[in-house]
Amino acid sequence: MVISRALEKNSNINMKHIICSGCSFTRQYRRLGLDGTDTDFLLDPIHMWRWPHHIQTIYGDDIKVYNLGNPTNDNTIITHSAIKKLTELLNDGVSENDIKILIQWSDQDRDSYFFSKEVISEYNIPVISPPIEDENEGMLDDRWAHLSTFAEDNHFTDRWGYYLLNGGFMWDHIKYPTDILKVNSRYISPEQSLIRFCSNYILLQNLCKVKNIDWYSFSLSYNFYDDNSFKNRKWNNQGYTKNIFIDKIIDEFRMNFDIKNPYVKYLIDEIDFSKTYFYKDENTNIGGINEWAISNFDLETDKEIFMEHSLVDNYKNFEEFYNKNPKCNMGHVSQQMNKKFVKTILKTFLEKDLE
Repeated sequence: MVISRALEKNSNINMKHIICSGCSFTRQYRRLGLDGTDTDFLLDPIHMWRWPHHIQTIYGDDIKVYNLGNPTNDNTIITHSAIKKLTELLNDGVSENDIKILIQWSDQDRDSYFFSKEVISEYNIPVISPPIEDENEGMLDDRWAHLSTFAEDNHFTDRWGYYLLNGGFMWDHIKYPTDILKVNSRYISPEQSLIRFCSNYILLQNLCKVKNIDWYSFSLSYNFYDDNSFKNRKWNNQGYTKNIFIDKIIDEFRMNFDIKNPYVKYLIDEIDFSKTYFYKDENTNIGGINEWAISNFDLETDKEIFMEHSLVDNYKNFEEFYNKNPKCNMGHVSQQMNKKFVKTILKTFLEKDLE
């Protein structure tokens, strides 16, 4: 066993290693440490493939991709899971020159709370290993969707604890083990969310600088908003209209970087925005991969814009789709558009220094 592990390490020494982390826009089908690993993602159904899946298949044997995506990951989990994988690779003898990190930032208002074994025991939070199915409750404990155990190779063996993910306080289809989400939601503010997001960004940014690791990032959607822009933001609670999809109009959204709040300003000033794709001319009004997909979607060649929208299968054309769905919510960017995103947007970063 030791010999085979050593051989595996040596065989990977001269490869390019791509660490990918994000939320369900990076991986949705399985969850790291529960029912999936960071290397089994190519077994996911094709319609649930995201950008890391296509990076691995496009560049093939020249690289090894690690997909640390997990449904409703917040930016703390995204950052820490990437750091953990980076540490493992460096400890295994992989050169920093052979490692790249790609981050898909999730919504900045998402958060996570770590429950240790002691906390779980003290507050009688249900722990069932392996999980069992209750006809009234569904799958208990490890079948909660909003859970992350990224630090454990096999969560069922050691069970050091887990992170509970809030999903942005928008989810009501999962029963949580405590009232932590309800309590904390009273005190959430855009400023706090922005501070947390910037702190994670800077943590990864500065660690990569110290370790000499090349990295890049992009957002799920709009990010870097403070209280003022939050209040004035044009929320699309009713979905994106036909005109936005067909005419490719994206809501104007500008971040005020001349921010006065001293708890936020020093963080903004420390961020290297050259490491995130959607920062241009001191505004983020072009958003993230969601808005990119809307702006660059072509029905004839791309077929499907979001995984949840089966346009080709159910409708004759885009016009018929919108006649029956006048206001359409966004979903997860389709596997076709993820492939296009890799080939057009991530290509320059991926192919830099790739031999």
